[in-house]
Amino acid sequence: RGTCFFLKLRHRGIQLALTITVNNSSNIIGIKHLVRLFEYEDIFNYSEIDEGSALEHVRLIKEQSGLEFRDMVYFGINKTVLDELHKELKVITVHINPAKGLGEEDVQEGARLYAIRPHVPRASEIPLTVGNVVSDEEAANIYEDEVMKMCVQKSEESASRNMTYDISEPDEK
Repeated sequence: RGTCFFLKLRHRGIQLALTITVNNSSNIIGIKHLVRLFEYEDIFNYSEIDEGSALEHVRLIKEQSGLEFRDMVYFGINKTVLDELHKELKVITVHINPAKGLGEEDVQEGARLYAIRPHVPRASEIPLTVGNVVSDEEAANIYEDEVMKMCVQKSEESASRNMTYDISEPDEK
């Protein structure tokens, strides 16, 4: 079930990365073997498995992917690491329950946080000024942001109701 969920995300064009920090270099080979055994290398676009810190891993993923830190969502169980990533790199972070593991509700929370993050225009984008009033949907189209298109709800709807950001397929409900 979990693998299928990640494949759905990949199918939607979402890039996935796996980072594992090990305490002992002798564990790296075993962990990489498990990644191959569970065929995770077919699911994740990028992986960093070594003794480096989460900050180092995310920096390497940025270099490999070309993504900006603000366009990344990091899921983890260590709140200290999550706080550090958010504070130092401005990565969106989502704490997951270690007893449950990463689930769809965590990914939906990540998508929600991604959709509401402050927008920083890229050089190729048409800047939105205070005088330009556009809906969230129009902004998503202008900036061609696929995750934002999936998750964003019109501001007035969000303000009037407690909206959930559902990324599941319509036939899965």
